[in-house]
Amino acid sequence: MTWGARAGAGRSPIPALPSRAEVHRAAILVTMVSTSSWPVSAAALCLVQQRLATAHPQPWRVPAQPYMIGGCFVCFARGGEERGVPGEPGWAGAALVIGARTVTSTVVRGVAGYRYAPGLLALREGALLEAAVKALPRVPDVLLVNATGRDHPRRAGLTLHLGALLGLPTVGSPTDRYWPAGRGRPRRQARVGPC
Repeated sequence: MTWGARAGAGRSPIPALPSRAEVHRAAILVTMVSTSSWPVSAAALCLVQQRLATAHPQPWRVPAQPYMIGGCFVCFARGGEERGVPGEPGWAGAALVIGARTVTSTVVRGVAGYRYAPGLLALREGALLEAAVKALPRVPDVLLVNATGRDHPRRAGLTLHLGALLGLPTVGSPTDRYWPAGRGRPRRQARVGPC
């Protein structure tokens, strides 16, 4: 199903896979990113996180038939004098796979929407990740995100936020984990931006 057909439509069977040549021709789409659908302040994001933390969506069930898995990741330029600042150049990639076969991938270019602040990553990376996923020609059945979800200190990390905004089930796979004080073996204490 394409993004345009997503609104109000049920799941359709998986479309025929494109040829390898079609995959290579359509592999990278570069676009500029708008941040209009994401909160622009820590206070606004905290309100969204509070609402998402209390939501109880239906659990996703693995379909019996083959299904499309999407994945997304964002990165920022290295080596600059000022890192972790708003406006820093960034790139986000997204890909679709069925089984072990990559069907398509996209890359979008944009800028960080906010400074780096633990717990407020949606302000910095959300719009870039949304643009990368929406640039995919098909809607995934489930989306893997390099960010926290329910394991976020406020129980509503970027993975959950992105899934709610796109209307997709998401699975978070953060690079670093938050470790609440006194639980487990902390590699990093849970410290989050103000809310």
